[in-house]
Amino acid sequence: MTAPDALKDLPSEHLDVVRLSSRKDINADQLNFMIATVSEQVAQLAATEGFFSPVTTVNTARDGETMVVRVTVDPGPRTVVSNVNVQVGGAAQSQSQSPTQVDSLRRGWQLRPGQAFRQEEWAAAKESGLQILQDLRYPAARIADSQARILTDANAAELAVAYDSGPLFTLGVLKLSGTRRYPASTVYNVNPITVGEEFSTAHLLELQR
Repeated sequence: MTAPDALKDLPSEHLDVVRLSSRKDINADQLNFMIATVSEQVAQLAATEGFFSPVTTVNTARDGETMVVRVTVDPGPRTVVSNVNVQVGGAAQSQSQSPTQVDSLRRGWQLRPGQAFRQEEWAAAKESGLQILQDLRYPAARIADSQARILTDANAAELAVAYDSGPLFTLGVLKLSGTRRYPASTVYNVNPITVGEEFSTAHLLELQR
């Protein structure tokens, strides 16, 4: 497969015509079907890298008993993020300390307008935002809805994600069982958690250390 640098990481081994190229039992009808579906498969793979209008050319030629298939891809323009809309529902909407946390989520959003759209980075950005909520106060937070609206004519992606923070969690009384390395009294003495304080992953990790 021949493609420009922008698609150098395209996993061509996922194309049937490449994946099955070493098979000796492929008949003419099967080969013709694989060749006919190359463009569709390339389009699906290219879309993960932000190319939604690739042009694929397939040429075949015989080299003795071997059929040589050459695939050339013109990816077209790359889609760029044009707008990001991040909404947070649940208890985080009303808690007095949450606006700072929600602002941090929005300010730290990883896939910003002007950046190239890639499916992997879109997924990572959503997960990173979710982690900000789950690490403090809202361990039950979840992604309620998300959408990447691709405007192929404009080569633009409009991103929207809605988080549901769920309820605010607080930490309760520390209960120990099965302690072997340290006496229970030692663990209680170094416990950094105050009963009733807001949930914090950092505090739980500090306790584990």
